[in-house]
Amino acid sequence: MSTRDLSPGTRTGSMVLLWAAACVQACQALYFWVMGLGWGGVLYTANVVQGAALLVTAIALAARRRLLVLLVPVLSLLLSLGLQQVDALLTARACSPDAKAAVAELGLGYLVDDGDPFTYMLAFPTGCAALFSASDPVPVVLQHYGEAARQAGWDVVADPSSSRVEMSNARWTVEVEPAHEDGLISLLVHPRA
Repeated sequence: MSTRDLSPGTRTGSMVLLWAAACVQACQALYFWVMGLGWGGVLYTANVVQGAALLVTAIALAARRRLLVLLVPVLSLLLSLGLQQVDALLTARACSPDAKAAVAELGLGYLVDDGDPFTYMLAFPTGCAALFSASDPVPVVLQHYGEAARQAGWDVVADPSSSRVEMSNARWTVEVEPAHEDGLISLLVHPRA
């Protein structure tokens, strides 16, 4: 359907709506690009390409006064969410046995739960991460991991009294810090650079 089919009074309002939809798509395309700077990979590229391609489509439809432009940002958002879910499915695999052994060498401490403490760890190409909650204050948790690292012969790179602690041995680096969510601690394991 075209805005040419509408009365002159509603035509101007429709044009504003059409260009607003194109602007929303432009904002989404920019967001996809910025959001993915830490994401990377094929799925990130696909997300940026779909955002840019649908931006061109939105501009073309708005210029031709086609009301279909209103669906473009919605379609783009759904595609982005789908790509993020695919990415999560592809990367959500068990932490490698070597990474598990690196954390176990520090003493699992707060990471222990009823089952395998690594079942909820998220793997990514260079390592894995876990979120856990601790009843103790963050400085106590960080001090625990810093002391455990020293006892295991690891180098403690960051001071445990700060807001994070980083430990390294010959192969692995483990970082422990408060997560962005209240009450949660983030543990990141990756090969030493």
